[in-house]
Amino acid sequence: MGVLIFAFIVMPLMANFSATVTIPVDSELIIVSKNEGLLRLVERKTVGYKTSDEFYVSYGQSKGTKFKENDYKTPTGVYFATSMMTRNDLPDNSYGAAATILNYPNPIDILLKKTGNGIWIHGTDDIERLSNKKSTRGCIILENKDLLKLRKRI
Repeated sequence: MGVLIFAFIVMPLMANFSATVTIPVDSELIIVSKNEGLLRLVERKTVGYKTSDEFYVSYGQSKGTKFKENDYKTPTGVYFATSMMTRNDLPDNSYGAAATILNYPNPIDILLKKTGNGIWIHGTDDIERLSNKKSTRGCIILENKDLLKLRKRI
């Protein structure tokens, strides 16, 4: 499974706190930029990183990073996929063709007392939702065909 990194963290997470994430060579990670409304699939090479694909996305309706349940914000941080669902597993058609559930809140979020759950990367049957970059309750959404293409890679 890939790693999701929301890519514009510019301030320390906590005083006197640091973390190192090591990405193995030849692995892929997902970087989402809320500023650009893009999801990039990035490969770690022996020397550096290479963007192998990118997709337009939409994210939470409210600006800023997620701090509490039902704030309609998309979290920023490093998250891992915990499970994947197909259309048959999803609660309704608003999730599109498939979904990947993320580990929000992660251990750092828990230390910061952030609340909420159900942050997913999922598809949409309504591509108009992608024209407004802020159309979700906190999830990241892609056009179904892009999500299915992405899922074949991770």
